[in-house]
Amino acid sequence: MAEKNLIELSLLENGLDFIIRGIDELYELYDDIEYQPYINPVSQPQKDYKYGVLHLFSGFLLLLKERLSHHMPELIFQGKMEEVKRKLKTNKELNTVTLDEALERLEIGPQVTFSASDLNVIRKIQTFRNRFEHYKFLVNKLELNKIIIDFIELIDRFLIKELKIDITSTSFYINPEIRAKVLSIESVYKRMIDKRKHELITIGERKLKKFQRNRENILQQLEKQAYIAYIDEGGIDDITMMCPMCCEDTLIIYGEFAGICSNEECNNYSLLKTCDRCGQVTTGYEWEEKWCDNCHNEIQRMADRDD
Repeated sequence: MAEKNLIELSLLENGLDFIIRGIDELYELYDDIEYQPYINPVSQPQKDYKYGVLHLFSGFLLLLKERLSHHMPELIFQGKMEEVKRKLKTNKELNTVTLDEALERLEIGPQVTFSASDLNVIRKIQTFRNRFEHYKFLVNKLELNKIIIDFIELIDRFLIKELKIDITSTSFYINPEIRAKVLSIESVYKRMIDKRKHELITIGERKLKKFQRNRENILQQLEKQAYIAYIDEGGIDDITMMCPMCCEDTLIIYGEFAGICSNEECNNYSLLKTCDRCGQVTTGYEWEEKWCDNCHNEIQRMADRDD
């Protein structure tokens, strides 16, 4: 076969190609008077989020293998080193390591470790990748975008620290449009979050006005609904929790007016979500990882006891 017809990509080139393709799938670049340039999430999220996450995950795994190969080329293959070396001499096809094997060998060999927060991001991306690849699922777009951005930042740090590569540098050849996307990723998430916060605040203001117009009747109806639900299903123990503003047990956590403080001297509106540890209702934004006060206090007691 003529040499010009051969295609050859190194681990590094292949990994970078996957990552760049993933970023390209995930974001669209625009020109704007205020933002020059800026990016938005893809217009077809069902398709492009899927391929974007798959490409990013595959590229990251290849970069891990590239780092392993710097320490010892045989480390990228599955099996014991003596067996791997023997098979390589006979030109046998070998399977390369999985994510778990790569992380373990990186820690043992070149002593490359990831923080607990970084590992959490890697595992979440792995979960999304598996779900995209194997079956249908639902996911909060803000949560997915936050994890994707965290993962891209993790990849960027790994490239710079472990492989001495800055893909935003002009010395590294990359399509200028892709470079602009990389540089704009954090700003697009901030704009998305700001927009969502504004939407949630607007919703809260409408709910509060509606509540104030018919406060007593709404509270009576809420107590009846909660009582009926408790008798029929046994699923509602409390309809309120402590309000973070007035510290009274008057923050409604059940029904249409959840998030409103019924204390007439407060009338605060708080955004609600479930605790990421126990599932109980707590305050906070839906896309942020947060524990309820009980879980936070329990973890603190455990930490104090260990000390």
